[in-house]
Amino acid sequence: MKGPRIIIVEDEIIISDNLKNILEMKGYHVVDVVMTGEGAVKSAETQQPDCILMDILLKGEIDGITAASEIKSILDIPIIYLTAYSDQVTMDRVKKTEPDGFLVKPFKRDDLYAAIDLAIYRKNMRHKTQESVKMYMHIINSAPDPIVILQDNIFKYTNKPFFDLFGYSQEDIDKGLSFYNLSEEKFRDEIKIRYESRMNEEMVSKTFRLNIIKKNGTVISCETSASLIKYNGRNADLVIIRDISERS
Repeated sequence: MKGPRIIIVEDEIIISDNLKNILEMKGYHVVDVVMTGEGAVKSAETQQPDCILMDILLKGEIDGITAASEIKSILDIPIIYLTAYSDQVTMDRVKKTEPDGFLVKPFKRDDLYAAIDLAIYRKNMRHKTQESVKMYMHIINSAPDPIVILQDNIFKYTNKPFFDLFGYSQEDIDKGLSFYNLSEEKFRDEIKIRYESRMNEEMVSKTFRLNIIKKNGTVISCETSASLIKYNGRNADLVIIRDISERS
Protein backbone atom coordinates (compact mmCIF):
# COMPACT_ATOMS: atom_id res chain seq x y z
CA MET A 1 0.00 0.00 0.00
CA LYS A 2 1.43 3.39 -1.00
CA GLY A 3 2.12 6.07 1.57
CA PRO A 4 0.66 9.58 1.86
CA ARG A 5 -0.16 11.27 -1.45
CA ILE A 6 1.90 14.41 -2.08
CA ILE A 7 1.82 17.21 -4.66
CA ILE A 8 5.07 19.07 -5.31
CA VAL A 9 4.75 22.67 -6.49
CA GLU A 10 8.19 23.77 -7.71
CA ASP A 11 9.29 25.50 -10.91
CA GLU A 12 12.93 24.34 -10.80
CA ILE A 13 13.04 20.91 -12.44
CA ILE A 14 16.25 19.81 -10.73
CA ILE A 15 14.81 20.67 -7.32
CA SER A 16 11.43 19.03 -7.99
CA ASP A 17 13.08 15.85 -9.29
CA ASN A 18 15.30 15.70 -6.21
CA LEU A 19 12.31 16.22 -3.94
CA LYS A 20 10.35 13.51 -5.72
CA ASN A 21 13.22 11.02 -5.29
CA ILE A 22 13.63 11.91 -1.60
CA LEU A 23 9.91 11.45 -0.93
CA GLU A 24 9.57 8.19 -2.84
CA MET A 25 12.62 6.76 -1.03
CA LYS A 26 10.64 7.30 2.20
CA GLY A 27 7.52 5.66 0.82
CA TYR A 28 5.47 8.75 0.01
CA HIS A 29 3.44 8.75 -3.22
CA VAL A 30 4.04 11.83 -5.37
CA VAL A 31 0.81 12.17 -7.35
CA ASP A 32 1.76 15.31 -9.26
CA VAL A 33 4.54 17.83 -9.84
CA VAL A 34 3.46 21.26 -11.07
CA MET A 35 5.36 24.45 -11.84
CA THR A 36 2.75 27.20 -11.45
CA GLY A 37 0.35 28.48 -8.84
CA GLU A 38 -2.56 28.01 -11.21
CA GLY A 39 -1.46 24.41 -11.77
CA ALA A 40 -1.26 23.86 -8.01
CA VAL A 41 -4.87 24.95 -7.48
CA LYS A 42 -6.12 22.76 -10.34
CA SER A 43 -4.09 19.74 -9.24
CA ALA A 44 -5.23 20.10 -5.62
CA GLU A 45 -8.87 19.99 -6.72
CA THR A 46 -8.26 17.00 -9.01
CA GLN A 47 -5.88 14.92 -6.91
CA GLN A 48 -7.11 15.73 -3.38
CA PRO A 49 -3.65 14.89 -1.91
CA ASP A 50 -2.75 14.36 1.73
CA CYS A 51 -0.22 17.22 1.63
CA ILE A 52 1.16 19.88 -0.70
CA LEU A 53 4.78 21.05 -0.75
CA MET A 54 4.61 24.63 -2.02
CA ASP A 55 7.42 26.83 -3.32
CA ILE A 56 6.65 30.54 -3.04
CA LEU A 57 8.26 32.05 -6.13
CA LEU A 58 6.64 30.35 -9.12
CA LYS A 59 6.12 30.81 -12.81
CA GLY A 60 2.70 32.01 -13.90
CA GLU A 61 0.30 34.74 -12.78
CA ILE A 62 0.09 33.81 -9.07
CA ASP A 63 2.77 32.86 -6.57
CA GLY A 64 2.74 30.02 -4.05
CA ILE A 65 1.20 32.10 -1.27
CA THR A 66 -1.76 33.15 -3.40
CA ALA A 67 -2.15 29.58 -4.65
CA ALA A 68 -2.13 28.27 -1.06
CA SER A 69 -4.78 30.80 -0.07
CA GLU A 70 -7.03 29.74 -2.95
CA ILE A 71 -6.58 26.05 -2.12
CA LYS A 72 -7.32 26.53 1.57
CA SER A 73 -10.49 28.46 0.75
CA ILE A 74 -12.00 25.35 -0.83
CA LEU A 75 -10.08 22.34 0.54
CA ASP A 76 -8.67 21.17 3.86
CA ILE A 77 -5.26 20.09 2.60
CA PRO A 78 -2.08 20.64 4.65
CA ILE A 79 0.34 22.98 2.87
CA ILE A 80 4.04 23.19 3.70
CA TYR A 81 6.10 26.01 2.21
CA LEU A 82 9.56 25.08 0.92
CA THR A 83 11.32 28.31 0.06
CA ALA A 84 14.51 30.33 0.19
CA TYR A 85 12.54 33.45 1.14
CA SER A 86 12.05 34.31 4.81
CA ASP A 87 11.96 38.12 4.80
CA GLN A 88 9.38 39.85 6.98
CA VAL A 89 7.08 40.88 4.12
CA THR A 90 6.96 37.31 2.83
CA MET A 91 6.47 35.89 6.32
CA ASP A 92 3.57 38.28 6.98
CA ARG A 93 1.85 37.02 3.83
CA VAL A 94 2.63 33.41 4.68
CA LYS A 95 1.08 33.69 8.17
CA LYS A 96 -2.23 34.84 6.73
CA THR A 97 -2.60 31.51 4.90
CA GLU A 98 -2.12 29.55 8.15
CA PRO A 99 0.36 27.04 6.70
CA ASP A 100 0.97 23.64 8.24
CA GLY A 101 4.73 24.00 7.92
CA PHE A 102 7.53 26.22 6.66
CA LEU A 103 11.02 25.01 5.69
CA VAL A 104 13.79 27.27 4.44
CA LYS A 105 15.98 25.85 1.68
CA PRO A 106 18.30 24.04 2.03
CA PHE A 107 16.70 21.76 4.60
CA LYS A 108 17.45 18.29 5.95
CA ARG A 109 15.53 15.25 4.75
CA ASP A 110 14.46 14.32 8.27
CA ASP A 111 13.05 17.83 8.80
CA LEU A 112 11.01 17.43 5.60
CA TYR A 113 9.70 14.02 6.61
CA ALA A 114 8.82 15.26 10.10
CA ALA A 115 7.01 18.32 8.72
CA ILE A 116 4.90 16.20 6.36
CA ASP A 117 4.01 13.58 8.96
CA LEU A 118 3.10 16.23 11.53
CA ALA A 119 0.96 18.17 9.04
CA ILE A 120 -0.98 15.04 8.05
CA TYR A 121 -1.37 14.01 11.69
CA ARG A 122 -2.82 17.41 12.57
CA LYS A 123 -5.27 17.19 9.69
CA ASN A 124 -6.42 13.73 10.82
CA MET A 125 -6.87 14.99 14.37
CA ARG A 126 -8.91 17.97 13.10
CA HIS A 127 -11.21 15.61 11.24
CA LYS A 128 -11.64 13.36 14.27
CA THR A 129 -12.43 16.39 16.40
CA GLN A 130 -14.95 17.67 13.86
CA GLU A 131 -16.71 14.29 13.79
CA SER A 132 -16.80 14.19 17.59
CA VAL A 133 -18.27 17.69 17.69
CA LYS A 134 -20.94 16.77 15.15
CA MET A 135 -21.96 13.71 17.17
CA TYR A 136 -21.86 15.71 20.41
CA MET A 137 -24.05 18.47 18.96
CA HIS A 138 -26.51 15.90 17.61
CA ILE A 139 -26.86 14.44 21.10
CA ILE A 140 -27.32 17.90 22.63
CA ASN A 141 -29.97 18.90 20.10
CA SER A 142 -31.81 15.63 20.72
CA ALA A 143 -31.94 16.24 24.48
CA PRO A 144 -35.36 17.11 25.99
CA ASP A 145 -33.99 19.92 28.20
CA PRO A 146 -32.34 23.22 27.23
CA ILE A 147 -28.55 22.89 27.09
CA VAL A 148 -26.35 25.96 26.70
CA ILE A 149 -22.67 26.90 26.69
CA LEU A 150 -21.80 30.10 28.55
CA GLN A 151 -18.58 32.05 28.32
CA ASP A 152 -18.17 35.47 29.92
CA ASN A 153 -21.77 34.78 31.00
CA ILE A 154 -22.82 35.18 27.35
CA PHE A 155 -24.56 32.40 25.43
CA LYS A 156 -22.10 30.83 22.99
CA TYR A 157 -24.32 27.89 22.11
CA THR A 158 -27.96 26.99 22.71
CA ASN A 159 -29.90 23.93 21.62
CA LYS A 160 -33.42 23.93 20.20
CA PRO A 161 -35.24 23.19 23.51
CA PHE A 162 -33.80 26.43 24.89
CA PHE A 163 -35.57 28.46 22.20
CA ASP A 164 -38.73 26.42 22.61
CA LEU A 165 -38.92 26.91 26.39
CA PHE A 166 -37.84 30.52 26.79
CA GLY A 167 -39.01 32.05 23.49
CA TYR A 168 -35.74 33.75 22.59
CA SER A 169 -34.39 33.67 19.04
CA GLN A 170 -30.98 33.11 17.48
CA GLU A 171 -30.93 36.84 16.78
CA ASP A 172 -31.16 37.47 20.53
CA ILE A 173 -28.21 35.13 21.08
CA ASP A 174 -26.18 36.81 18.34
CA LYS A 175 -26.73 40.18 20.02
CA GLY A 176 -25.01 38.89 23.16
CA LEU A 177 -27.87 37.67 25.34
CA SER A 178 -26.61 37.27 28.92
CA PHE A 179 -27.64 34.46 31.25
CA TYR A 180 -27.04 36.89 34.11
CA ASN A 181 -29.76 39.27 32.85
CA LEU A 182 -32.05 36.37 31.98
CA SER A 183 -32.42 35.47 35.65
CA GLU A 184 -34.44 37.31 38.27
CA GLU A 185 -32.42 40.02 40.00
CA LYS A 186 -32.34 38.31 43.41
CA PHE A 187 -30.36 35.39 41.94
CA ARG A 188 -27.77 37.40 40.01
CA ASP A 189 -25.12 37.84 42.71
CA GLU A 190 -25.08 34.12 43.39
CA ILE A 191 -24.94 33.33 39.67
CA LYS A 192 -21.93 35.62 39.28
CA ILE A 193 -20.11 34.07 42.25
CA ARG A 194 -20.75 30.52 41.03
CA TYR A 195 -19.71 31.31 37.47
CA GLU A 196 -16.46 33.02 38.46
CA SER A 197 -15.60 30.23 40.90
CA ARG A 198 -16.11 27.61 38.22
CA MET A 199 -14.03 29.56 35.68
CA ASN A 200 -11.24 29.68 38.28
CA GLU A 201 -11.61 25.89 38.58
CA GLU A 202 -12.70 26.11 42.21
CA MET A 203 -15.05 23.60 43.83
CA VAL A 204 -18.66 24.70 43.54
CA SER A 205 -21.97 22.84 43.60
CA LYS A 206 -23.12 21.85 40.11
CA THR A 207 -26.83 22.36 40.77
CA PHE A 208 -28.63 25.62 41.45
CA ARG A 209 -32.28 26.66 41.53
CA LEU A 210 -33.36 30.01 40.18
CA ASN A 211 -36.12 31.82 38.33
CA ILE A 212 -35.59 32.59 34.65
CA ILE A 213 -37.45 35.29 32.73
CA LYS A 214 -38.90 34.20 29.39
CA LYS A 215 -38.94 36.60 26.45
CA ASN A 216 -42.64 37.29 26.99
CA GLY A 217 -41.94 38.30 30.61
CA THR A 218 -43.20 35.13 32.24
CA VAL A 219 -41.04 33.86 35.10
CA ILE A 220 -40.50 30.12 35.53
CA SER A 221 -38.69 28.10 38.19
CA CYS A 222 -35.68 26.20 36.89
CA GLU A 223 -32.94 23.93 38.14
CA THR A 224 -29.54 24.18 36.46
CA SER A 225 -26.69 21.69 36.38
CA ALA A 226 -23.40 23.28 35.32
CA SER A 227 -20.06 21.70 34.38
CA LEU A 228 -16.72 23.24 33.47
CA ILE A 229 -15.63 22.58 29.88
CA LYS A 230 -13.17 23.96 27.34
CA TYR A 231 -14.71 26.00 24.52
CA ASN A 232 -12.45 27.54 21.85
CA GLY A 233 -9.50 26.98 24.15
CA ARG A 234 -10.99 28.73 27.19
CA ASN A 235 -12.97 27.69 30.25
CA ALA A 236 -16.74 27.78 29.81
CA ASP A 237 -19.93 26.53 31.45
CA LEU A 238 -21.98 23.70 30.00
CA VAL A 239 -25.40 24.17 31.60
CA ILE A 240 -28.45 21.91 31.53
CA ILE A 241 -31.65 23.78 32.42
CA ARG A 242 -34.74 21.98 33.66
CA ASP A 243 -38.18 23.50 34.04
CA ILE A 244 -39.34 22.60 37.59
CA SER A 245 -42.25 25.03 37.77
CA GLU A 246 -44.71 22.15 38.23
CA ARG A 247 -42.70 20.99 41.25
CA SER A 248 -42.48 24.45 42.81
